[in-house]
This record gives sequence, C-alpha cells and structure tokens, in this order.
Amino acid sequence: MWISGLLIVGSLLAVVVGDALITQGQVRLSSTQRALTAAEAAQKSLQIAVAMKAAPPVVVSQAKSQGLVAASQVVYLPQVPLNVPLPAPRIVAAAAGTPAAPSTPPPSNATPPKATSAPPSSAVTPTSASTGASSTASTTASSPTSSTATTAPAPR
Repeated sequence: MWISGLLIVGSLLAVVVGDALITQGQVRLSSTQRALTAAEAAQKSLQIAVAMKAAPPVVVSQAKSQGLVAASQVVYLPQVPLNVPLPAPRIVAAAAGTPAAPSTPPPSNATPPKATSAPPSSAVTPTSASTGASSTASTTASSPTSSTATTAPAPR
C-alpha cells in the first residue's frame, strides 16, 4: 500500500518539476524575443542613419566642403558583356636581326569584339590524322542565345 502512495507522490513531483522547466523555458523565450525585437529596431535605425549619410546630396555637399569640384564632362564607358571571353593576344616572333616592335596598349575607349550568336551545341573534338596531334574544342554557353568556342592543343 505504501508503494502506491509513493508512486502517486513521485508522479505528482515529476509533473511539478516538468511544469517548472516549461515555465522557465517560456520565460527565457520571452526575454530572448524582447532582445531580438530591440536588436532589430536598433539595426533598422542604424540602416536609416547610414542611408541618410550615403544619400547623393549629402555626399555632394561633403565633397564640396572638402574642396572637390564637379566634373566638367562625364564620359560613360561602353558596356562589356561578362559572358564573352576576350581573345588571346597574338604574339608574333620577330625575325632574327630585326628589332621587335614595341607593343602599345589598346586605347582606353576600345570595345571588345561582338560575340556571334549561335545555338548551343555539344562539345566537338576535331582530330588531325596527318600530324597525329589533336585539339579539343569546348563550348561554353552562358545564355541561350550566345556561345563561345575555344581551342587548345593537346599535351604531348
């Protein structure tokens, strides 16, 4: 008989301990949610402060106060597509006894050549039967309307 009383007291004690743990977790959750709300409000106010300091009129007025002047002419650079690789530079060997021509950089307003539009295709591997050398062509398609093929000699 005393065993059943002990079981009842033990189960009631377990319920009380479980309820205390749940209540403690809820209190911790509430305080964490309050801290999160305060941190989000602080972040929002800091973002607004940064946006106000980075506004174009503010930047212009600060630049003028530091002695900078507005440009008299604005030159827009041409748009360069990032999915078209630039061609490899051609290196021409100078003949023996003749000085090599000095290389000049391209003008700053040069535009890269236009990419030709071709439907995407699978990789092609041409081979040369007469020399035994082979080259591999790999096709890279960045968009459905353009593709670029490059070739490189195979290692010997």
